[in-house]
Amino acid sequence: MLPRHGRTNQSESFGQKAWQKPATSQKGVPEVQAAEKCLAENSVAKAIAAEQVFHQHGVCKSNRDDLRRFYHSEKLHKEQRTADLLNKKVYDQMASEERQFISCSADCNHQHRPKTPIMLIGTAGTSVGSRIGGHARRGGGKMRRNHCRYVTVGMTNEYNTSQTCSTCFLPIVHPRIRKFVKGTWKTVTNNGTSVCLNQDCPTYQAGTNSRNRDVQAAECIAMAGASLLLTGRTLPPFDNQHSQFNTVHFPTASSTGKR
Repeated sequence: MLPRHGRTNQSESFGQKAWQKPATSQKGVPEVQAAEKCLAENSVAKAIAAEQVFHQHGVCKSNRDDLRRFYHSEKLHKEQRTADLLNKKVYDQMASEERQFISCSADCNHQHRPKTPIMLIGTAGTSVGSRIGGHARRGGGKMRRNHCRYVTVGMTNEYNTSQTCSTCFLPIVHPRIRKFVKGTWKTVTNNGTSVCLNQDCPTYQAGTNSRNRDVQAAECIAMAGASLLLTGRTLPPFDNQHSQFNTVHFPTASSTGKR
């Protein structure tokens, strides 16, 4: 599992075209804008008497034909179809770039033995229950279905993967910084950075114990998924069901260095 890269300029341009076309076509129809404004001002939810309900229902019927001619027109259906195709192309291109990046890294490490990569995706990254809406919601099964057509995809439990050092398997901390917000200085937590404070950790001794949180979590997801595939058990730091059996079979991963 490697960190996902942001969209390329080409992918971003495709996404912008796909989502801006319907809005652009709507601006050229003043009748539709006037009808929607009239419906917003005469909403049935604002009615407090029977006469108001009948009046607002009549307003809806009078604007019905204009709205149907626009939203069910052949031009709008073509634009929506184009937007769907462009959006699908963006997802395919993003998935292809991820696979190419992973395959290139694998070929560099094993130049004479090219292998098909296995992608390990965290179960918490499926956007189930996410508060992000619209086309910016990149999780779910779209990326997973795109990858499944070409490589093997494994779902991995993300328990403690973003809170554990990928080198010594001890808990990490997020540094606190001072920021000037709305005229006052406030101390906030930098959640995008992970710092390992274990003095026996090789990264601490090398002075590289401050790392990007997503990169470190991706390494932990890869190790947790690889351990589950190879041995049938995940490493104790990433197991949400602690037991003495796991601690005995993984002594080095259970505790390394001093806390």
